[in-house]
Amino acid sequence: MKMFESYFITDMSIENYDVIIIGGNMIGSALAIGLAKSDWNVLVIEKKKLVYSSFEEYPYFNVSSINLSSVSLLKKIGVWKNLIHSRVTQNTVLEVWENWNFRLTFRASYFGLKNFGYIVENRNLQFALQKEITSCKNIKFLHSIRLTNLFRRKNSWEVHLSDNQMLSTNLIVGADGPMSTVRWLSKIRRIKYGEKLYCILMKVQTKQKINKHSIWQKFFSEGPIAFLPLFKNRDCLILHGKRQKIESLCKMSVKSLEKYLLLKIPEKLKKIEIFEKKMVYFRRFHAKSYFKEGLVIIGDAAHVIHPLVGQGLNLGYKDVERLLSFLTSYKDKGICFYSKGMLSEYQDSRLFDNYIMQLSTEMIYRLFSSKNYWIKKIRNELLKLINRSDLIKKIIVQYASE
Repeated sequence: MKMFESYFITDMSIENYDVIIIGGNMIGSALAIGLAKSDWNVLVIEKKKLVYSSFEEYPYFNVSSINLSSVSLLKKIGVWKNLIHSRVTQNTVLEVWENWNFRLTFRASYFGLKNFGYIVENRNLQFALQKEITSCKNIKFLHSIRLTNLFRRKNSWEVHLSDNQMLSTNLIVGADGPMSTVRWLSKIRRIKYGEKLYCILMKVQTKQKINKHSIWQKFFSEGPIAFLPLFKNRDCLILHGKRQKIESLCKMSVKSLEKYLLLKIPEKLKKIEIFEKKMVYFRRFHAKSYFKEGLVIIGDAAHVIHPLVGQGLNLGYKDVERLLSFLTSYKDKGICFYSKGMLSEYQDSRLFDNYIMQLSTEMIYRLFSSKNYWIKKIRNELLKLINRSDLIKKIIVQYASE
């Protein structure tokens, strides 16, 4: 714990930076490390407290699925080695179905892969990022401080913080999540998709022997249920549904909820024990633009998709990888790295991919939410068709892994 206390500070004397990143989360911290290792002078501002080295014995609720492309980025910036790997679970099998007879199965070994990626606790990943930041002397990290205002001054931005500090930078990066202050202050509008979605997260113990590297998801018209294998004989079940239903489930006793789940989960998981549960909600959206002059938003500040395909964090890391590439390339060539032209190029490189993932998840969600008999028949035949086509499965795996 002390290693962070000696480095992460709450007062700054230097006021000008190459880049100021608002949001020291899993996205913002990764970008900061990548820039610092290319000799950029970076300031990170995070409104939350730090994640310290003490961990509970059992898994935390908030976990993420990271694909091989994200793993490659984390290795490149030196973060992967800092993870507590005993708390990381690899994913080798993925199964999706509504009717078990029409299930869709992906096995990593069939495609010559060791795995499709990993399930990582957000806390574990955040700690690994913070640990790497301590080795980057040209990163300054302000925590427990909020952004309060932004002002455009000729070719730079003036940044006002909640502790009355005023800083300046040529480029502001908003990596501050779905409720982004940067997006709001810069008046970047967003397009919302559908209603708020609710789900109940449950930490469970499975009493039967199961494949601890297999993720599965079963669709229901009211919303899917997903199983994520973790560690220490603990796993995670995520059940989606309407607000009233999820609130009702949260109010149930553990025993009553376990009985309810018997109607939802496969036979191999019929004996489970729930240890904790909580309700969360989210809203999908896509920003109409990712940038203004000298300012860009990335990750959940720019786009939030339905979590049913587990690609939210991976999209954020794709944003990081592309922005790093553009910034370092422009700076090395002596070209203005915070111009509208550069930021427009970055947006063009990410917009299509993000929209395709957004629209794909929306289509899947709406397709499996329908109670229409013919639509139900079509979607099950579609799963059956995909499962029989090696080519289609290979394309899906390749796209999800990149």
